[in-house]
Amino acid sequence: MNQTYGEDDNGRSVDLKISDSFDLRLSESSMGGYRWKLVESGAPVLKAEEASLPVTDTSMPGGHNRRSWHFTAQQPGKVQLHLLHLRSWQPHAPGAEFRLNVNVEA
Repeated sequence: MNQTYGEDDNGRSVDLKISDSFDLRLSESSMGGYRWKLVESGAPVLKAEEASLPVTDTSMPGGHNRRSWHFTAQQPGKVQLHLLHLRSWQPHAPGAEFRLNVNVEA
């Protein structure tokens, strides 16, 4: 199972089996200085790997980047992924939050 989740899945709950994986792709604005920060990665239930480079949408000036992560279910448990959309100079004032509840069964 390899699903892809995004902004529309904020607050959603998903069920996985061990070894299932999924991708998370979120938009961020390079012009506004906002970047997604993975605050809670779901470890050790989930293994998280961030894509090395964000994909840029060049269809508009100052286009949006899409930052992505790949998660793999490692062991049974219930976790919540938590990400904040922050500016580096305003670390305590997120522009947005994203949460995904994940239940991994054996």
